[in-house]
Amino acid sequence: MKNKDLFDLRTGLGQVANLKGAKFAYAVAKNHKLINAEIESLQKGLQSDELKDLEAKEREIYKKYCRMDEAGEPIPDAKGNFDIPEENKKACDTALATLKEENKESYEAREAVVKDYNELLDEDSSVELFKIPESYLPEEISGAQTAQIFEIIK
Repeated sequence: MKNKDLFDLRTGLGQVANLKGAKFAYAVAKNHKLINAEIESLQKGLQSDELKDLEAKEREIYKKYCRMDEAGEPIPDAKGNFDIPEENKKACDTALATLKEENKESYEAREAVVKDYNELLDEDSSVELFKIPESYLPEEISGAQTAQIFEIIK
């Protein structure tokens, strides 16, 4: 299993966390804890103050040019991103380009961090999952749910 697969497994575990069975519940909780710790460790390198500042500045630019509701809150597009109207795209792009030019070294450093992170996600995971026999699976678990947590089943 690759590090990037941990995110899907965590989601799958979250979707079966309320199913009955003490042994099953224990396995889900234990694996969830192991996976959360590993994901947190993987993401530590992405969380520098400098990168957070850049992202905050980018958000402010997007907020300035995006569609707003009556309360002055951004209206997201279909994908949940800032919805920039066509008439504001050029100004938004110019502001972002200026920010990138003024912070060129920081952006280059961010690109290097993201590249390293993506390479790390493609590596094999070192997490030792707590495996359970099929007999621990609750009767009400669906095939789709089982597929999502297949990695923890012996």
